[in-house]
Amino acid sequence: MKRIVSLVLVGLALSIPLMSSPAQAAPKPKSYPNCAAMNKDFPKGVTYSRSRVADAVKKGFVPPLVNDAVFDKNRRLYLPGASDSPLGVVCPVVNPVAPSPAQALVSSLVTDTSMQLYWFRPHTVGPVPLVYDLYVNGSKVTEGLADTNYALSGLIPATAYVIQVIARNPIGQSTSQINVTTKAASAAPVAPAAPAGGGGTRYANCTDARAAGVTPIRRPSALYSANTHLDRDGDGIACE
Repeated sequence: MKRIVSLVLVGLALSIPLMSSPAQAAPKPKSYPNCAAMNKDFPKGVTYSRSRVADAVKKGFVPPLVNDAVFDKNRRLYLPGASDSPLGVVCPVVNPVAPSPAQALVSSLVTDTSMQLYWFRPHTVGPVPLVYDLYVNGSKVTEGLADTNYALSGLIPATAYVIQVIARNPIGQSTSQINVTTKAASAAPVAPAAPAGGGGTRYANCTDARAAGVTPIRRPSALYSANTHLDRDGDGIACE
């Protein structure tokens, strides 16, 4: 009898659903007074989309946390006015690293004495400002460039040059390099010899003009203007 009662009690116990403790609700997103306060809870900043994380990393910021609710509560702290601020990130934090090398450094329009240089921003920028210094054969040509292009002039024909572009920020720098040879100097153009009997000499007839070695006489020229009477058909060529 005791055994039967025990079995019944066990069955009743198993049939009663287990009561789980209520799950704790996630803290509600709150509005922060400034970025200093927000970065205490979100030390990498906050964005609303994973696609914005890559943009932040490319511009030299640490990957922000994706939290759409917190972003909406604090979007007033988003400062898009800064040109290097990542799009769609509230209170971003700069990655304290030196920039990677400038990308795709190339030369163009190379002549015997000049060339044009172009490059792209580094993949990793780090803290701003980001500027560029330019060296040619180890000598500094210019520094602190904000643009990603430069026109070199005053070069020597048929000469090999080592071109270096240094990307620099407050943390450090990286170097990109190419080798370029200027073209050989072009031969000076030779002025054509003036035809015999040229200038504005007037001839009585084509026989005299041919004897002077100036035929045919073509328009426009001073010689033609002086001998229009010899262009019988008016086609702009006399004594053809």
